Amino acid sequence: MKSTVEVPVENVRDLFQLMEKMNDLFHQPRNLKDGKRIARFADENYPSIHKAYYEILWNLLPEEDRKTIENA
Repeated sequence: MKSTVEVPVENVRDLFQLMEKMNDLFHQPRNLKDGKRIARFADENYPSIHKAYYEILWNLLPEEDRKTIENA
C-alpha cells in the first residue's frame, strides 16, 4: 500500500513557484555556463529553496524517513 500525505495548497504553490523559476533558469543550456546568472539566482532564491527543503519537504516526510536521513 502506498503512503500518502496531505499538503497545504500554500505549500504546493510555493513549490510550484520555485520549480518554475528553476525551470526558467535551467532549461536554457547557456544559463548553466553563466556563473553570474547562477549566483544571482542562488542569492535571489535561496530563502525559497531553504523553505522548500527544511520546512515544506522535510515536514512532509514520515518520521521514519527523517530518522534514516539524519542517521545517514
